Parts: sequence; C-alpha cells; structure tokens
Amino acid sequence: MSGRAPAVQKRRRPVHSVFVRRFFILWAFSMLLLSPHSSAAGGLGSRADTASVALPLIRHIGMENSGIERDPVLRRVLERFLGDARDDILTPGGRTVETVLAAIARPAPVPPQFVRSRRALALWGCGAPDCRVKAAVVLGLANNAACVILHRAALRPSDPATVVPDPNEPATATFHAEIFRSPAHSDDGSVLPACRYELLAASQRARPQGYRLVRGTITVRPGPLFRPDPVLSAAAEIWDGHDPNL
Repeated sequence: MSGRAPAVQKRRRPVHSVFVRRFFILWAFSMLLLSPHSSAAGGLGSRADTASVALPLIRHIGMENSGIERDPVLRRVLERFLGDARDDILTPGGRTVETVLAAIARPAPVPPQFVRSRRALALWGCGAPDCRVKAAVVLGLANNAACVILHRAALRPSDPATVVPDPNEPATATFHAEIFRSPAHSDDGSVLPACRYELLAASQRARPQGYRLVRGTITVRPGPLFRPDPVLSAAAEIWDGHDPNL
C-alpha cells in the first residue's frame, strides 16, 4: 500500500452561486453610482437626488437652442410645481403653467445652465413676438423645490431711441415681477438663493441704455397655494438698499 495521502479535491462552487455573487456585485456598484452622495450621479455633485423630477432636463445644459421650452419633461415639472395656479399676466385667470411656457417660448441667448454648485438648473426666455413678458426658472436637482419669475419693464418713454438724458425728468424703466416659489422649508438652500440672484440679474437686464431703473410691483407667491404674500412681497428688496443705477 502506498504511503501517499489521497489528493484533496477542490470543491467547485455551483454555477448559479457564482452568477448570484456577480449579480450582487454589479447591483451594489450601480447603487453606488446612483447614490445621492456620489459625485458620479449624472455629474450633479454630492447632493443630487435621483428622485428629482427635473433631472432629465440636464441634457439641455450648455446647449444653444436646445428646445428645453418644448420638452414635455419641463411641462410635467411645471405642472407638478404650479398645479392649477392662476394669474392675470397674459390672459385674465389664465393657467400659470401656460403663462410660463409662453414666456419662455423663445430661447434666451444664454443656454440652460447649472447653478448653486450643480444642485439646481436655471433657464430663461421671453414670449414671442415682442418679449413683452420674460421668465426665469430655477429647478432643484437635489430636491423638487422650484422658483419661477415672470417679469417685465415698463419704459417711459417707450421708445429707447427717443431717450435724451435729462436730470430733471429722467427716462425710467420700472421693473415688475411675479415670483412663484416653493415654501422655504422645502428648499435645501439650492433654489431660493438662486431665485433671488436671478431676480437681481433680470432687473438689471430690464434697464436699457439711458433709462433709470425703478422698483415697481414685486409680488411673491409661495406654494402650495401661490397666493400673494404681502409680507414677503414688501420684503423683496432685491437691491439690498443700494441704488441699482450706480
């Protein structure tokens, strides 16, 4: 009899066990990529929430004439945010969703872009054919907070070509705005600060050459009811007490 010990055969794992293990590894890796704390989640930064209904709109970021104003996803996002809110801006008692879509019907010179460290998306536009009403929209990508600014400037005189500098009776551009915004408690700091910045930028763009910018009626309508809030409206000092004409 030989003194050699019998060879120990290695036990092979069942094929289905190997498959399940590999599937679990792939699943765990995909969950890591989609994690709100992963910087690879659509390139949105460290706090992106894949449940945000506005996330599909990031495909328009940085694209000239991307057609975001015609994207059905944008309509769904605005429908979810505004519901059946009404206004008198374009038509008496018109649905605000339709007002906003009409006000961004023409692509703005600046393509849609990330704001607030990629935690929000901003876009702009104005209603054809004369851009009488302009809009700025800020949508949260780390939550479902949103803000819509509908604004216009009343020029006196109405034709910039006739403006003659007169210190005693200056030409004026009176800035008016309606602000539809999510309640403060539903925002993580990504939308409302960006909304305020967009309001300031919109007011500056409303001042043609030779006109003096004047604060007109600014109405803040917090959700979910979007009724005018007189306290928030009165406190909407967009220029921080500074003269915007200096």
